[in-house]
Amino acid sequence: MKKIYAIFIFVLLANTLLAQNKGDKSYYLVPDFDINELTKVDQQIIDSCLTVFYSSNVDTNQINALAYIIDNIMDNSWTKFQVYNYDFIKLKLENATDIKSKETIAEYLISALGNLSLMEVGLGDMQKAVGYCNEGIRLSKQSGYDFGIAKGYSGLGYVYLQFGELEKALEFFDKSNLIFNPLNEEEELVSNQFNIAQINESLGDTKNAIESFKICLAYYKKKNNKRVYAICNNSIALIHAHNGNFEEALNIYSETVTIYNEIGDRPSLSIAYANIGDLYAAQKEFETALKKYEEGLSIARKYKIRASEAHCLNSIGNIYLQQSEFDKALSNYNESLEIELDIQNNVGVARCYQNLGKLFEQLGE
Repeated sequence: MKKIYAIFIFVLLANTLLAQNKGDKSYYLVPDFDINELTKVDQQIIDSCLTVFYSSNVDTNQINALAYIIDNIMDNSWTKFQVYNYDFIKLKLENATDIKSKETIAEYLISALGNLSLMEVGLGDMQKAVGYCNEGIRLSKQSGYDFGIAKGYSGLGYVYLQFGELEKALEFFDKSNLIFNPLNEEEELVSNQFNIAQINESLGDTKNAIESFKICLAYYKKKNNKRVYAICNNSIALIHAHNGNFEEALNIYSETVTIYNEIGDRPSLSIAYANIGDLYAAQKEFETALKKYEEGLSIARKYKIRASEAHCLNSIGNIYLQQSEFDKALSNYNESLEIELDIQNNVGVARCYQNLGKLFEQLGE
């Protein structure tokens, strides 16, 4: 997950544009970039940050302006800006003349390496992702930057977690925590704890997984970060659901529904209703399950959350399949499949094909 920094950018902004011509392709710094394809929010972030980038002659201001784009836009073009920023930082480091500037810019370079590793995880290249982390660790050791070393180890833990090498991931998260602990980096420790909880869950150690998630819950409650608090809570609810503790899971999901309504997180609210539907479906309470799936579907359609819409339709199809209402099941599966193909969600496509296979098997076809 890219870290969101609270920086100076919007304090410096003026409503006037600079002399640079935004029609010039070079203005946006990265090749094959069309800002009109982005959401209005992403467009505003990029234009505002580039105003700062072009108006400042201070290296760190320019780097921070690019970093704000990278850490805050939702579009995948953040990766293009990250590649540009990495090269930009390297150039600034080469030209830095005093020791203090070199140290500061080197820290930015190490952070950029971490983001490049995340980028390669998304692209499925484990070797490159590991390489970027190791380079960050090497530079951090060279400059005695303990935070960077710990961050590099947690980066390696994340890479191995994403590629399913759980024991190795756990090893690096532990190494990271050994450094973060004496630095009193509570936020980083909690972030590692969340990943450790996921690993324990995958390894079947649900007791330690829940304990780790509860540590995260306490931290995010203290910070009043309702969104991440709800994410941790959902993780605990899923464990309870898998272990058959439906009442406990339902209580937690009900709490997250309240939170998502408070913060206006419609995609998560839609999925929360689907999760509640799963609980009732597991207990063969199909009428209530359908009602919850329909609530999730209604939100997804109203706010055009297509991934959630496909998920809810597939779940509704599952209910109808269990009730031997094959025409309704087929209709929902096909509608879900059409969306999954359109948004290129390969996991969702595979899930639809699997369920269609089950349906036709029951029909003897």
